[in-house]
This record gives sequence, C-alpha cells and structure tokens, in this order.
Amino acid sequence: MNEFETKKWILSMSKDSKFKLMESMLKQDAFGEYMAFIKILLDAPCGEGGGIPTEEINAIWDKYMKVDQVDFEDDGKPVATYKKEIPKK
Repeated sequence: MNEFETKKWILSMSKDSKFKLMESMLKQDAFGEYMAFIKILLDAPCGEGGGIPTEEINAIWDKYMKVDQVDFEDDGKPVATYKKEIPKK
C-alpha cells in the first residue's frame, strides 16, 4: 500500500475505530505511530473528509497522558515528567 492509499484507508475508517486505534497506540507507548496517525487526521477536512477536530484528538491524549511534574534544567529549560494513566474499564 502506498502513502496515498494508506491515508485514504485511514480516513475511511469510522470515527470510533480511529479513537480505538489512537488509544491502543498510547497504551503501547507507540508515540511515533500515534503522531503520524493524528497528523493524517488533522490535515484532512473534518466530517466527510475523515479528519477529526483537534479538541477531540486532545481529549484522547489527555485521557492517557498527564503531566506529573515540571522541573527545570540548569539552563532554565522546563522538563515535563509524564505519568501514564491507563483508564480502567
């Protein structure tokens, strides 16, 4: 499958399937795949185009990833520590 066919297939998935796949990627710490996947969803028009609004994608991220604390390096740059929270069903 080439890149165009892959994007077309992803955008043709149901919204529920897209959400389940995003959740699965986060549970498996597959962040690279997750970022590539949501880029396709964010670049596409919402609705008939198969895209998903930023707010809905952020809700999935927030459900699984939380900032535990923010520390500062010697040069003053902030460094966030993330605490993984897997919701119980």
